[in-house]
Amino acid sequence: MPAQPEVSYTPCPICKRPVNPNTRDQPNSPYPFCTERCKLVDLGRWLDAKYQIPVVEDDTDIRDE
Repeated sequence: MPAQPEVSYTPCPICKRPVNPNTRDQPNSPYPFCTERCKLVDLGRWLDAKYQIPVVEDDTDIRDE
């Protein structure tokens, strides 16, 4: 019997519990989160603006030209 390939678990971005990456192909999978709850916690953080994408301001202003 061939050995099963070892699965490399990734941590849930919210609670750090291990998440099996093979679950991402399942319908309605919360991947990369471990549960629907962690998925909703992450969504709430985005909606509350707790996550921000950094913006680098350009020193030149097109109105100065």
